[in-house]
Amino acid sequence: MNKFLFYFASAAIAVICLSSCGGSEKVPVTPISNEQIWFNDNHSAFTSIVKFKGEYYVTFREAESHIFDRDGEARGKIRILASKDGNDWKSVALIGKEGFDLRDPKLSVAPDGSLMLIMGGSIYVDRKLVGMEPQVCFSKDGRNFSPLQPFEFSEGSGLDGKVWPWRVTWYKGTGYTVCYIGTGPSKTVLTLWKTKDGVHYDYVSGLDLDEDDYANEATVRFLPDGRMVILIRQDGNRNGVASHGLLAFAPAPYTDWKYTDIGFKIGGPELLVLGKDRLVLSGREYVQGGCFTAIWAGPLEGPFEKVADLHEPVLDSSYPGMIVAGKELWCCYYRSYGEKRNDAAIYLAKIPLKAVK
Repeated sequence: MNKFLFYFASAAIAVICLSSCGGSEKVPVTPISNEQIWFNDNHSAFTSIVKFKGEYYVTFREAESHIFDRDGEARGKIRILASKDGNDWKSVALIGKEGFDLRDPKLSVAPDGSLMLIMGGSIYVDRKLVGMEPQVCFSKDGRNFSPLQPFEFSEGSGLDGKVWPWRVTWYKGTGYTVCYIGTGPSKTVLTLWKTKDGVHYDYVSGLDLDEDDYANEATVRFLPDGRMVILIRQDGNRNGVASHGLLAFAPAPYTDWKYTDIGFKIGGPELLVLGKDRLVLSGREYVQGGCFTAIWAGPLEGPFEKVADLHEPVLDSSYPGMIVAGKELWCCYYRSYGEKRNDAAIYLAKIPLKAVK
């Protein structure tokens, strides 16, 4: 396994960060350890991380390319790595389903103590996307997983077409996820759903966003006072101006939403809540000629100051997962390492937690 350790503590890196940041222009230079934890000549991307029964788990999609393989088929599978210390990672599972391109896997620990894995399931015919059926499975030991089964949405939901849940976040015994569904070319609507078992989902509310802003991927978290906060990616473009990411806030029962513009465009959004009034954001930052995965931090409604760029600009990078491990913030993500977008591997950055507080 190839491993790289990077230390960014020079004025030169500070200049790069200052010139490319999407949030506040004040960019502290933070030492970052960054290791490649998975590489096998495939396109490995779209990560998630969680701690389960004393071990750390990272999951991601693995395939020949971003979508289609050399035979013109989309056959992405989901790989799971495990580590006791965050340094030595081993593959413990590889999950596939005939006829499906599995992608965007997300891990969580369900109320019954099992490790839950959700993912999107794309169905292609002659390279045309004809359906989406999100899937879920469970494990008691982090090694052996139940057969994949589709999400079941409440009757009359209308979510029988191209629907995509992002991740499930559990709070007081209930799991919540935001689903997005296309309503036209580059148009979407977002809806919030809840579950008790990770399989059956009931409608909670709709998020009142402009369909032209193309809102899609969204991470749900909870504040100590019980309010829900959602970090939302938007990919709209109005007169050459890209739509910024949003934060959505609502008290229980999570139907009355207030929105905050985060001030920059973000892709593959991940969100952590620290204390009662501190947010940590991570995702893709777009720069001329490429992108990189970055981390921002700030108060609930901003402004957000960039904490770190995890590497130099490359062809493709994003879809991080974050977790607090002792006095460190760990961030797994993927990035391309060669001259082709399909040359992508999985990395884990470890950042002093004090850098985001």
